[in-house]
Amino acid sequence: MGSAAVDSALLVSVENVSFSYGRGLVLEDVTLPIFRGDFLAVLGPNGSGKTTLIKTILGVLKPSRGSVKIMGQPVSAFKAWERIGYVPQKATHFDPLFPASVREVVAMGLLASRRPFHRTTRDEAEEIARILALVGLDKEARSPVGRLSGGQQQRVFIARALLLAPHLLVLDEPTTGVDAGMEEQFYDLLSALNIGRGITIVLVTHDIGIANRHITKVACLGRKLVYHGTHEEFCRSAALRDMIAGGHHLISHRH
Repeated sequence: MGSAAVDSALLVSVENVSFSYGRGLVLEDVTLPIFRGDFLAVLGPNGSGKTTLIKTILGVLKPSRGSVKIMGQPVSAFKAWERIGYVPQKATHFDPLFPASVREVVAMGLLASRRPFHRTTRDEAEEIARILALVGLDKEARSPVGRLSGGQQQRVFIARALLLAPHLLVLDEPTTGVDAGMEEQFYDLLSALNIGRGITIVLVTHDIGIANRHITKVACLGRKLVYHGTHEEFCRSAALRDMIAGGHHLISHRH
């Protein structure tokens, strides 16, 4: 494969990134390529730098050293943020009295790409309905978002991120507050988006037990990048054995 083909497949390039909040390094010399079509789990215990890494990729934090590029552009010059979907931590923590319907929250995803006070067009309304059906919330479109379960609220935020057809979907601790019984359905949905729509997914978690049959690649952080490779190789790696020895959950087997 030629270099041009390799470059076209590289969606995000993190090169030799270090970051400090002022009291020691949180990230140290991290190099991590993310390719189109990856379903990447970013693993590590609390305080390992996972969320900090995501914030540097999204341009929220500027590395102390190193560089980040998205679609070949330095993150500081990148403008097409509508192509990056982001579901942050605590996205499901809605006040039960929050005065917005599921459809209205999803429609907020259009704000990044249109003029203020622009009314939703018929095509946009049809796309919202289609996305809600895709994530299994078409029957809840008019329901107050604050009354949904944690798992349903997470789907609302995924639907909002999907509305602009992103190339990359980043989820930070996505199952926090989600009922354990809904987790498998949630990961099935992400897998369908990854395989069926070609959306690259980066899933951040401290629980290695979620790295199930859908994950294709794993990046394991402990301030430094201690592992990056395929899911299968991770299952046999010293990085996994070290995490288990540290008291973290066992990774689940592929079916």
